[in-house]
Amino acid sequence: DAFDAAPAKVTEHAASSHSHRMPREHLRFQHSLVAQTAAEAEELRTQEERVFEQGRHMRARKALYEKHLAECEGDAFCAKALRARQERVEQLVASGKAPPDMVEGKEEAPAQPQGESRMHWLRHTVSSAFARLTR
Repeated sequence: DAFDAAPAKVTEHAASSHSHRMPREHLRFQHSLVAQTAAEAEELRTQEERVFEQGRHMRARKALYEKHLAECEGDAFCAKALRARQERVEQLVASGKAPPDMVEGKEEAPAQPQGESRMHWLRHTVSSAFARLTR
């Protein structure tokens, strides 16, 4: 069995260099995680706050998307259009070209015509487009 085998003979130099090298590497990593000055600490706090703010904005955009998706009421065309719009929104946010309201998840989708259901509006739009094509 491999676990019962006698340990290989290690030279004294190899054992000592290995035992000293590993703790130093570990300490170097630990020191990189801790701010060394007050300015570094403030910079880390600022970066951390920006990350949390981005998370809040992302959750707000997701909530707005889910609200609009629920308004689609199972309409596959509506859901597909909404997904495409949300992909464009996320691309704008990622590129830094989105307006602040959009980044923060406050921008509402354009309102649909008053007094019409989504299905009626969709049927009207499709039938008028089809009528123009068949003329």
